[in-house]
Amino acid sequence: MFKKLKSRKGFTLIELLVVFAITGIVMVVIVGIMSIGLNLFDRSNKTGSAHSMALLLTEKIEQEVRFADTVTVLAALPSTPALGTYYLYFNTNGTNPTQTGLRRQYGVAVDYTYLGGSFSGLTCAVNFKGSGAKTLNVDIYITDSNGSGIYHTNTDILINNLKTQVLTANGSVLAYTMPTL
Repeated sequence: MFKKLKSRKGFTLIELLVVFAITGIVMVVIVGIMSIGLNLFDRSNKTGSAHSMALLLTEKIEQEVRFADTVTVLAALPSTPALGTYYLYFNTNGTNPTQTGLRRQYGVAVDYTYLGGSFSGLTCAVNFKGSGAKTLNVDIYITDSNGSGIYHTNTDILINNLKTQVLTANGSVLAYTMPTL
């Protein structure tokens, strides 16, 4: 009545389930490796951007103050800025992202914002410290939106025309004057 099948073509349900389970495990491993790779790529991209921005900031600060004849490190921008004095500071309180960046102010008017809008997703802190006669130490610390540190640089700048003055203060604003021609 029942004929036995002589050829057994096809896969059993158990064989199919085993293949699907192995495929699923392999896919989970591949997705995990890709996720780690993407996180490392994102982190290195942020670090590269932060490194470039820190170098640009350091170069710009050095260009600004290298030939200053007086330099004073302040804790904050004065409420009544002195005429004839430049102020250099990193602005982070702008509501417009293009206002965030290194600012140079002459007296009461802002001359420019350097790297304005370039810090999306990153926060920067710039600190100035006198480190002896004619030497200014610039400390730049960049963090991401989570607050974790991405990049930190510390540079000494020699101020060539500084009149016999020893820089010792520490702060986030640099007040300086340029020699009159």
